[in-house]
Amino acid sequence: MNTVKEISKICKLCKTKMNFMFKANSCSLFKCANCGFVQVVKGTDVPEYLYDKNYFISNKYKDNKALEKEHLRRKKKIDKYCRQEDSVLDWGCATGEFVAYISEKYHAEGCDISVDAIKLAKEKYKILQKKFQVVSDMQNITKKYDAICLWDVIEHISEPYEFLIQLKTRLKEKGYLFISTPNIEAKFAKLLKDKWPFMTPPEHLSFFSRQSISRVALMLNMEIVEWESKGKWANVGFILYKFNRVSNLKIPNKVLWIFQNTFLSKWNIYVPTCDIQYVVLRNKEDEKHS
Repeated sequence: MNTVKEISKICKLCKTKMNFMFKANSCSLFKCANCGFVQVVKGTDVPEYLYDKNYFISNKYKDNKALEKEHLRRKKKIDKYCRQEDSVLDWGCATGEFVAYISEKYHAEGCDISVDAIKLAKEKYKILQKKFQVVSDMQNITKKYDAICLWDVIEHISEPYEFLIQLKTRLKEKGYLFISTPNIEAKFAKLLKDKWPFMTPPEHLSFFSRQSISRVALMLNMEIVEWESKGKWANVGFILYKFNRVSNLKIPNKVLWIFQNTFLSKWNIYVPTCDIQYVVLRNKEDEKHS
């Protein structure tokens, strides 16, 4: 019988051979020998029930200061390429914070797979209630947008190319796609391997590098107009929570409680891991008119 290391898989992007990397959370990861895309073989897209109300009220979503710094970084990306009152769709909007953050300048809307997340967004931002929808309710909507944001989304998708092809149909002719996703080729990721904080299958199923992002852009007939790999603002309580998820050395719950429920829960720092890539894709000009 073949062992998992002897089994080769086919890349979901370029359809060439993938090689076994390692296991994480009992899931096998394979890396494409051609484009560098890394995929989790076990499992499909994470079911909606994993993103219930508890997921969105975790410490990750409590720290407004850290969130605002991340929102500002993302908004600056959009401001470089979009005009005031352009239409922007935040796909995977969670509880709606970014939609609310940019709504004064843009016609912003948000959607998410989680019914609980959309319910929380509507409760929190009552004046924007009509701007939030569950993904399943958008199937018959043909509206096109100047920009679509995928902040920390595509790593959750088991078939990213098919997903992005569908999203592209919702972009205007000269539309932009804004993406943030973990960079599996970052030095920090390579050093930690299965202990990397973003290595959380079956929650995260697809891992990209600059090389594989370039492959996706080519397949979508889009061009990369900006790419960078950065660290992230996060509160210390959430960092410790992530540490416990990936490390064999567990921080006691009493210590976690202090950082998540006292004044220390507002302590946020910039983590210079350079393991999050920010990508801006643009539809290519029609070659017939070039």
